Amino acid sequence: MKPTRRPTGETRRGYDETAEFYDSRYSEIQREKYAHLLPVLRPKEGERILDWGCGTGLARSRLESAGVRYFGLDFSQGMLSVHKRRNPHRLVLGDCGRLPFRGESFDGIFSATVLQNLDDQLTAFKEIFRVLKPGGKAALSTMRKSPLNYEAAKVAGLVMRSSSLCGEDICVSFTRPR
Repeated sequence: MKPTRRPTGETRRGYDETAEFYDSRYSEIQREKYAHLLPVLRPKEGERILDWGCGTGLARSRLESAGVRYFGLDFSQGMLSVHKRRNPHRLVLGDCGRLPFRGESFDGIFSATVLQNLDDQLTAFKEIFRVLKPGGKAALSTMRKSPLNYEAAKVAGLVMRSSSLCGEDICVSFTRPR
């Protein structure tokens, strides 16, 4: 049975409306997730990393401190507006299920707490596969109370590397086979 979810427009409005105080409310819990996800992603200098659902850019400095070329994508104009005040470079307004990037564009994808907002995880995983370079990695988290469709990731061609609990989320990592 498919869980009911808020429509995308309503979800987007919610993020737009909370963007100005999102960091003060959620930065601590998001950074705890980053502590689990970043060692799994293991970003290296020079790699192109997509922050898939980047929000206000809380993860950006941690990713850039590894020397990566950071790219952020989010569907909320409000969240991107806050992010742009910190650093306006390489940010894209877009849909996680229809990524506006060429195939094999990224060495890695980083994402904290986005999957539970998507109704169609198969399409999202296919897009992750499409934009990852062969051998590329994805490190993602989703809320424990939201089902993660592992079969959809497998059907999309991704290979699961790890899965663990990280705070109130489940953190998973995948690779695109070479």
